[in-house]
Amino acid sequence: MLVRMKTLERLKEKVRARLSADNVLRGVLVISDDEGNKMREGDGGLEQVFHSIQQNSHHHSTTAADGDGQQKLKVLITSRNEDGRHQTQGGKKVVEMMPLTPEMSILLLKQGAAAKVFEISGVESVVAKFINRKTDLAPGEVSLLAKLLSYHQQVSELQGLEHTLEEAWYGDNYNCTQLLLSGYEKVSDGVLVDFSWQGSHFFRDNGSVHYSELISYWILEGYLGPVNSLEEAYEEGHRILMQLMDCQMLKEVNDDFVHMVRVTGDVSYHHRRGYGGTANLGLANVLVKSNDWQGIGKLTKVDGMIRTLGSYKRVQQPLTFLLDGNCLSRENPNNLLLSNQELQILRLFSLRIASFPHSFNNFKKLNVLVLRDRDFLEKIDDIRELVTLTVLEVSGSGLVKSMPKNFFQHLKKLRSLHFSDFQIEVMPDSFYHLTELSWLILKRFSHLTKLQSLKECQNLMVVDLSGAASLPTFPEKNLKSLPKLQTLNPSSSKIKSLPIFHETGELTHLSVSGCTNMDRVPSIRSLTNLQVLDLSWSTIVEFQDKSFQNNTSLKILDLSGTAIPSLPFNISKPREFYLKKCSEIKYMNCIESSKELEILDFSGACNLVKIEGKFFECLCKLKKRERKILFFISFLDYTIYKYIYTSGYYNHMIL
Repeated sequence: MLVRMKTLERLKEKVRARLSADNVLRGVLVISDDEGNKMREGDGGLEQVFHSIQQNSHHHSTTAADGDGQQKLKVLITSRNEDGRHQTQGGKKVVEMMPLTPEMSILLLKQGAAAKVFEISGVESVVAKFINRKTDLAPGEVSLLAKLLSYHQQVSELQGLEHTLEEAWYGDNYNCTQLLLSGYEKVSDGVLVDFSWQGSHFFRDNGSVHYSELISYWILEGYLGPVNSLEEAYEEGHRILMQLMDCQMLKEVNDDFVHMVRVTGDVSYHHRRGYGGTANLGLANVLVKSNDWQGIGKLTKVDGMIRTLGSYKRVQQPLTFLLDGNCLSRENPNNLLLSNQELQILRLFSLRIASFPHSFNNFKKLNVLVLRDRDFLEKIDDIRELVTLTVLEVSGSGLVKSMPKNFFQHLKKLRSLHFSDFQIEVMPDSFYHLTELSWLILKRFSHLTKLQSLKECQNLMVVDLSGAASLPTFPEKNLKSLPKLQTLNPSSSKIKSLPIFHETGELTHLSVSGCTNMDRVPSIRSLTNLQVLDLSWSTIVEFQDKSFQNNTSLKILDLSGTAIPSLPFNISKPREFYLKKCSEIKYMNCIESSKELEILDFSGACNLVKIEGKFFECLCKLKKRERKILFFISFLDYTIYKYIYTSGYYNHMIL
């Protein structure tokens, strides 16, 4: 509410400036684009703005050019009108915008899409076929489709484009994220997963955000992938920003501020690690309820760094620095840090120093510290003095071999902790008393041999122990003490058994990929929200559950490379099902319903000789509904190949 009030005040101030005495206006036209979807007449916010406009227009010159002395104020609101709340009456006139004809849609597409798209042989017929079936497209939807088609300019993607169009507009709603995921200039899947995150999200739920703050947020989370410099990361972020604005997932509000639009549909399953596996810090979520968190602030890129724009004290925003090694090589780190002791957010990238500058301990307000790709860093002891920290990342530091036992003793506010590549064998005793911790990533701790109980960390949402190649046991026998856990990833570890999952209903992502000491999956019956189960290339040979009928949310199931001899029954509604090189499976009748299926991969399943006939009946029904499924097949028994061929699916097989 506070953010909304601030936005209204800014808008009214902008109106007053436009209606200043220096401006001689012929009239006032107020365009409230799409706001009719969010505000009803009678809403305080809308009325306040209109009243302010009327009040100011009376005080200044708003007479018509012909001198008739009449006030000229018009308001244009674009809105959906499904409930019929907008009616022509009095001074209000409703003008209905009709859907475009297929011919008009094609013409508008050609005008809006990049010319190269329609130069590709076959594209026009694919698009025309699609448009002819979608007779109710509005101009805005066609313009959006034109923008999205511009990202598909390669001949090799023609077949994939046809499939993606169907996926993007399947059902009543269209989901442009499908096209963004498949284009030749793909948007980072981390960014898209972030947009589709259904939980609390600081940057989406608090109104508008400055575009530079959003890009910096993506950089901090690591969404923009490996880059050689901070400047390169910022440029990549700006490219993605423009794509998302083109596709209406970001809407410009005013003065370089944008609003994040919640996407139609959830794309988190496209990245099997989900939000908890793509976000390095979970900033938008772990700090959303923090009273002292004000966001990152309006930033600017200058002299190879990203820093707070203007006077941060005057506008009451946090002082933020994002620096890389190239910047600090040009000036003394001590001098730079000493002159900015009010820092609240500091991110250092590829800084080639073995220890911290002596000025490091003087930060009394530091809230977020990100030290990424610190190849030469040997000791991190000085961090323990930064008692105000709530978010801490030290990654890529393969020379850190020890930490003081009391390292976390005064870091009681920590909510997000991300360490990677350390060579330590045990975590400090003080680590186990971080009661505020929500995000825990201890990645590639190849020397870690033991973890004690995490029962005091009851707020944990993410636990990532991937790459703990020497860790033989998980610290908890059951997860009752971690009721909020959503992501559990002990992949490529030596853990022999998973904890009991009773009373862990929040878990959505579970990965034990590459766990070579694990042979059995405990009951997952209580995991009703589980979306991704990845057991690939593990030594698991048995499920405790003979049926997955309770796991109705499951979207991805990957059993590739396992020696599992038989599958559970009632695997319902998977979108992606992988049985690659499952050499022990001979018979498959496990999929209850295939209406959501997109990928079925049983390539290398050399002993699979029979598939339940009803399974293919489901696929035939799907084909009539014009859904396409990708098959990945090799070394199959001839009878199965013949069945698939005669069922008409040979056009969608990859052999």
